[in-house]
Formats: sequence, structure tokens, C-alpha cells
Amino acid sequence: MPDPALQTDFRSGFLQYMRDAVTADYWKAILTGIQGADDSIRNLLQTLSEKAVGEIDCKVDSISKKVDDSLALALDIKYGIIFKSQSPW
Repeated sequence: MPDPALQTDFRSGFLQYMRDAVTADYWKAILTGIQGADDSIRNLLQTLSEKAVGEIDCKVDSISKKVDDSLALALDIKYGIIFKSQSPW
């Protein structure tokens, strides 16, 4: 007949191992959930960032065109005034 103390030690060790395994699985599931949430957040932020950069790029292009048009108009006015002041008529 096996030693009762040995059986108790084995049973206690086995139960502790099972508890640890369940706890490890629990934490592994939590970690997997956190990693999934992190990936989702990163993807969302990347999408928002790309959209914001695209909108900023469009605004900068629009402003640049307006500045170029204003500069062209200012130069036309400047050279028109110079031309008129040098004209003998």
C-alpha cells in the first residue's frame, strides 16, 4: 500500500500545478486580448493619421495656389505701374 503522506504530497503538488496552469491560461487570454486591442488601436490611429495628413496636404496645396495667384497678380500690378510710368504717352 502506498504511503499516505506521499499520496498527499503528490495530490497537493498536482492540484497546485493545475491551479497554476489555469492561472497561466487566464493571464495568457488577458494578454492576447490586450494585444488585440493594442493592434486595433494602432490601426485606427494609423488610419486617422493618414486621413489627417491627406487633409493637411490638400489645405497646403490650396493655400500655395492662392499665394502663387496673389504673387502673380502683385507682379502684374507692379510691372504694369512701372510700364505706365516709363511710357511716353
